[in-house]
Amino acid sequence: MGWLSTILSGIGALTVVASIIPIWRTTRWWVRIWDFPRFQIALLALVVLVVAPVLRSPAGLFDWMLLGCLVGVLLWQSTWVGPYLPGAPRAVKTCEGVVESNRIALLTTNVLQKNRDVDRLIAIIREADPDLILTVEVDQWWAERLSEGLTGRYPNKISYPLSNGYGLALFS
Repeated sequence: MGWLSTILSGIGALTVVASIIPIWRTTRWWVRIWDFPRFQIALLALVVLVVAPVLRSPAGLFDWMLLGCLVGVLLWQSTWVGPYLPGAPRAVKTCEGVVESNRIALLTTNVLQKNRDVDRLIAIIREADPDLILTVEVDQWWAERLSEGLTGRYPNKISYPLSNGYGLALFS
């Protein structure tokens, strides 16, 4: 049973570290990745918090500190995932009025930056008649042509043209 307690203590320590690392304000992937498995980290901390004292009662300062840290991990991670759990209050109220239409049509397209057949794309957009259009791989040339061709039906636009293939344009 000693080895099982050691494994549980190690898992508990990892949940503590995995909860502390994302506090560091950096964009490094190996730090930011710990922003995502919050529910799983909380679940692991809960399992260790429940099972470890059953296997071996806390004997020393380290055991009590680990259990206290696990309670902290559980509380910290719960503040992040709690609003998404069943029973949590909803942030958006349910619509009670009469809704004319409950659908929004979205057209997304990759313009393929080297492609220059803007007239064909505008014809497809006019035929589909979507409410929103999201185009990707938009460079300055594409942004200008799409803006000229869609302004009448889609007066609102946000575009971020880039020549590296990561440009975007949104029309509504």
